[in-house]
Amino acid sequence: MAKLHLNYEKVKDIITILIIPLMIWVVSAIVEFKTTQIKIEQHAEKIEEAEEEIASATKAQNETSVQIAKLETGLDIISKDLVEIKRLLSLLAK
Repeated sequence: MAKLHLNYEKVKDIITILIIPLMIWVVSAIVEFKTTQIKIEQHAEKIEEAEEEIASATKAQNETSVQIAKLETGLDIISKDLVEIKRLLSLLAK
């Protein structure tokens, strides 16, 4: 009976020696996984914010392009009007 009790104690000690590091490893793996998951979520939020900023900048660029086109058209009209005014002034000066 003493031999059986001694073997049980050895088995218990061996299991304890194996389980404690295994538990520590499992807990550290879970913590690392959760930390990585949080970082991924933070990066996903940053990517969404960057995409929104890009969309906003693209919209502003398009609006600016339209305004520039309108200004160019207006300048062309003014330029033609100036040519006509110049022509009329030269006729009056004669």
